[in-house]
Amino acid sequence: MIFAWLAWNRVRKKLDRQGWTIVAVDEGSNGPAFAYTVGLSAKFGSPELCVAGLPARAAGELLGKLVEDVAAGRLSLEGDNVPAGLHETHDCVWRRVHPSQFVGETFGVLLRWRDEEGAAAPPEAYQWVWPDDEGRLPFDAACRLEVRMMQTPLWAPHAPQWSAPLAKEAGA
Repeated sequence: MIFAWLAWNRVRKKLDRQGWTIVAVDEGSNGPAFAYTVGLSAKFGSPELCVAGLPARAAGELLGKLVEDVAAGRLSLEGDNVPAGLHETHDCVWRRVHPSQFVGETFGVLLRWRDEEGAAAPPEAYQWVWPDDEGRLPFDAACRLEVRMMQTPLWAPHAPQWSAPLAKEAGA
């Protein structure tokens, strides 16, 4: 319990100081590692951003670059492809996070912050979805299974056992 309080206190200080922060969630029973922003909605009037399947440091660097674009008014999330400069060779896409994904085990820090801020509207976020080395995205059945397994499909309705169909497909 004291660890949770210390962690929240650290997040709260960042939010108070710069208006937004990045939260990394380790890989666990709920799926692969992912990271998301907290505070973009209040600071920039933008939806929050998230990415799955990248190491915490890489996810933080990526989200930091994307937040720079949000702050400069250069990032549109409605159907835009993310320029290939943020991926080695292929464009990436945004997918709106399904409202049912906003549960404690997934977006706990965001939900706590919104509760403390008295936010009335439901949260809104977009997931940065990256392709395999052939440019195929995880919602394409031809996408490499490893890439599909690394990216929790936050654009789909919440399903705690989301990986079971993919694991079965892989012969696990």
